Amino acid sequence: MDPIPNYSKCFVCGEENPNGLNLRFHVEGDGVVLRCRPDDKTMGFRGIVHGGILATLLDETMGWAATMVKKRYCMAAEVSVRFVQSLPVDTHITVSGRLTRDRSRVWETEGEVSDAEGTVYARARGKYMPMSLEDCRAVDEYLSYPPGGKSILEAHNGPD
Repeated sequence: MDPIPNYSKCFVCGEENPNGLNLRFHVEGDGVVLRCRPDDKTMGFRGIVHGGILATLLDETMGWAATMVKKRYCMAAEVSVRFVQSLPVDTHITVSGRLTRDRSRVWETEGEVSDAEGTVYARARGKYMPMSLEDCRAVDEYLSYPPGGKSILEAHNGPD
């Protein structure tokens, strides 16, 4: 389980964002996972995690999954979420994402939000566009890597 880099001001992973979630993602197998317990600040209806939060977690997880496999940063072009059932706050969940198809200019992904018992709360599909290597280098400059971590771009061998 390898941690991935983060940006200190990011809403999802930024430790310096006072309004953010301050979460950490990890590479696991052929994908990326996030384990967390959404609390009251993620609430929509009383006692229920807001659907927009679930969509955000799925988008971030699927985007990082594509990035880690392809060794290049990407931006969401399309994210489609199917909410299976309401997620109560304070539930320990796993958000998983994986790359399912590489169409060169568009990378396709799938993601899921589930709990330890296997109950699924949401599923998603995403399409992500790879960034130019120039833009990737600019992003890489402001990311924080875990101790011993190295730039994602160091392993990039594809075309610019």
